Amino acid sequence: MTNTTTTTNTFTKIKEIAPGCFRLRVPFHFLGLIDVGTHMTFLKLSSGKFLTLSTVDLDPEAKAEVDTLTQNGSLIEAVVATNPFHTLAFEAFYAAYGKGKDVKFYGTPRHLRKYPGIPWAGSVEDEKILKLWEKDVDLRIPLDDAFKVSENPGFVSQLFGARHNEISFHASLLGPAINKTPTAPREFHDWVLQLVKDWDFENMGTCHGGVMIGGAKAELVKCLEKNKRL
Repeated sequence: MTNTTTTTNTFTKIKEIAPGCFRLRVPFHFLGLIDVGTHMTFLKLSSGKFLTLSTVDLDPEAKAEVDTLTQNGSLIEAVVATNPFHTLAFEAFYAAYGKGKDVKFYGTPRHLRKYPGIPWAGSVEDEKILKLWEKDVDLRIPLDDAFKVSENPGFVSQLFGARHNEISFHASLLGPAINKTPTAPREFHDWVLQLVKDWDFENMGTCHGGVMIGGAKAELVKCLEKNKRL
């Protein structure tokens, strides 16, 4: 088996942000103009295989690094969609790493509807699916972008109060991401609070934000306190 610790030292796109947790970040242009970035994650299981969270478009350099990390996809056990709005790269990723191979794909209900050509193995709404890897990974899926890490925010972001290594809620939580019910904000707050109680973590990587190495749990608690009345 490839020694991933040694191999990733030569990578420029994939970064190991915690032991066995590899993050690939790529550009993603909102409305074709603003690069908000996006990412996917490779979690190394005790079996030596990888659980892949979400997918991204792979340019030749990124694909070469994924091929090296996963031995041309042979080490990918499953691919899990964690956000219904992150759909655009799944067909291409399936064609590259799933078609004709023993890799299972699990999607949100929207993925299953939108891409029936992918032989989905199940929906992430099924609690039994989320427990398939509970020996190594605790999966909890809010079904939308939830958090953002401000990593070296630009001047305009700073004008609106953003600071380096600050965790905030993703802007979509003010719009389509929260159910239109009076209790939905409190339910989400309680869900995050339970996550903070259950998980012992210090690092965080967010999809359309940066990575915080160290202190992430304390910052998430600050974020909760700041937004209690959302």
